[in-house]
Amino acid sequence: SSGINAEYGVKANMEKEVEDLKRDLAKERDEHEALIQSMRTKYQTQVEDLQERMDTQKKQSASYEKQKNDLSKERNSLVEELDLAKQQKAELDRKKKMLESTVNENLAKIEECEKGSAMMVENHKK
Repeated sequence: SSGINAEYGVKANMEKEVEDLKRDLAKERDEHEALIQSMRTKYQTQVEDLQERMDTQKKQSASYEKQKNDLSKERNSLVEELDLAKQQKAELDRKKKMLESTVNENLAKIEECEKGSAMMVENHKK
């Protein structure tokens, strides 16, 4: 009978140890799952933060690209205006020279007419 009691005692101790190990294992599993969930949440938060930052940078990049294109268009327009102004200036300079030439010719004709008129007056007086 004492052998049976000893067996029951050993068996009871082993069952208690098994239960303690199961409880410890369950506790560690729960802690591990909580840690995994915490890491998933942290990871997800970091991914969302990075995604927001990437979206913000994409928007800024698109905005900068639009500004660059707008400035390029404006520059091209100003270059065209400058070229047109240069052409107009060249045309005006050409017309100015023609007018100056015409004025000088007319002044020479007027001077010639005045000389002829003065000679006629002189000849008329005689």
